[in-house]
Amino acid sequence: MDWFFFCERVTNAIWETIKPIIGTNAAASKVIRNGKKTKRIDVLAEDIVIKWLKKENISVTLISEEVGELKIGSNPKYTVVLDPIDGTTNSIKALPFFSTSIGIAQGDKIQDLIFGYVRNYLTGEVFYVNQEGAYLNERKCVSSPCTYLGRALISLYSYNYVNFYLIKKILRKIRKMRLFGAVSIELTYVGCNKLDGLIDLRGDLSITDIAAGILFLQKAGGVVSDANGDIISGKLDLKKGYSLIAAGNRELHEKILKLLKQ
Repeated sequence: MDWFFFCERVTNAIWETIKPIIGTNAAASKVIRNGKKTKRIDVLAEDIVIKWLKKENISVTLISEEVGELKIGSNPKYTVVLDPIDGTTNSIKALPFFSTSIGIAQGDKIQDLIFGYVRNYLTGEVFYVNQEGAYLNERKCVSSPCTYLGRALISLYSYNYVNFYLIKKILRKIRKMRLFGAVSIELTYVGCNKLDGLIDLRGDLSITDIAAGILFLQKAGGVVSDANGDIISGKLDLKKGYSLIAAGNRELHEKILKLLKQ
């Protein structure tokens, strides 16, 4: 199965559908999906992926932000982990940081991931990862070599359920912080040396946010763990919330963990 070709066609179809409503109230209109309120733009994107999986007669278990878990076909051989639109608020405001994130696993565990694809629509960036490596628009990526906190550019999530004492401690040690509001993109940015690290201690990240990005960063040479430094593994579980510590290399990752434990 050529998953890259599939993702290219699907995201082209998504973009043609959502492009007219980017930056409008229509993107933000409320829709009920799987018993919960969500945004129209997310449902439009998700429906296109489901349609294409059925059209191509691909038998999978789909784990998605809006629909939950959906079996497609009679004998699923793959698990597709989908965030139809990561960075929904950015898309509503037409800020250039929103993506479709697709992870492919040959099994039902995080360690079974074999392919990842993240498309940042307004910038034209296409990130993908396979068994050979991690790529940005066909250019092979190598993660950040920065090992000093004082020189590091870190994406730091500093709102909602966070310990503001820890946030202040981090800000005093790092060089600069950024916050783009789309974790799938930010993980690939660490993998492509656009960011040196990512810290998200909120504990509410979904597997759909991070599946493709985790594989991408690891293949690019980076390190990613939970807030305790443990490898993120186990079942692809939509109900579980995650915190993340990601860095371009092990030395910087260990320094971030040490700082958080001080």
